[in-house]
Amino acid sequence: MGKFSDNLRRTRKGLALTQDQVGEACGLSGKYVGELERGEASPTLETVEKVARGLKVDLLVLVGDDADRLGAADVRAAIVGALDELDGHELRQVLRMVRLARR
Repeated sequence: MGKFSDNLRRTRKGLALTQDQVGEACGLSGKYVGELERGEASPTLETVEKVARGLKVDLLVLVGDDADRLGAADVRAAIVGALDELDGHELRQVLRMVRLARR
C-alpha cells in the first residue's frame, strides 16, 4: 500500500468513520474510498483535496509525514489512527515514550 492509502485508512479510523461516511463527506462512493485505502485506485490531486476537505484535515495528513507543519487536531487524528494498528506490546511502548516526553 502507498503512503496515501495508509494515511487515509489511519485517518478514517482515527476519526471513527466508515468508508461510506468518508465517501459521503467527500462526495465519493464508499466503494471508491475502499479502493483508495487498498491502493487499488490512484487518486488525482483533486480527489486528494476533496478527501482532505471532507475529513477536515490538512492535506499533509494524507500525503506526507511532515508533523511540524500540522495543527494539533490533525496530529491527534493521525496518532489515534496509528494507535489502532498497534498490538498491546507496542501500545505499552508508546505509553512509555509519551510518559518520558512529558517529563
